[in-house]
Amino acid sequence: MSVHMDKLTQELTFQVFLFEISIFELSAQCLTLRNGGFFDSKGRPSRTTRERLNGLLDAAGDLGCIPKGVRVFFRIEGDQFSCKVGKGEVVNTLDSSSPDRIIVRNHLQLLVF
Repeated sequence: MSVHMDKLTQELTFQVFLFEISIFELSAQCLTLRNGGFFDSKGRPSRTTRERLNGLLDAAGDLGCIPKGVRVFFRIEGDQFSCKVGKGEVVNTLDSSSPDRIIVRNHLQLLVF
């Protein structure tokens, strides 16, 4: 875990690392989730990465940074499970080919890019 201050803007950024790789970054504008670089045989983030991200997403929801209930989860698409981040129908893929996802800080509306 680390906190950085941008020398030009004085903006603080909070980062959480898993095995020295950043998986979560919170700034004044957004929350960035990263796949962690460790995957299962199908290219989805490891269980450890998903569990850590879900704990951090719960905390961000409780603090009012994002809507409550945002999760990293598996969803069936066709004949396979894919890893998603979001809530309800507002989701985006998080896997080995989609390394980063941005969630805009807005506790009233979920925006995932």
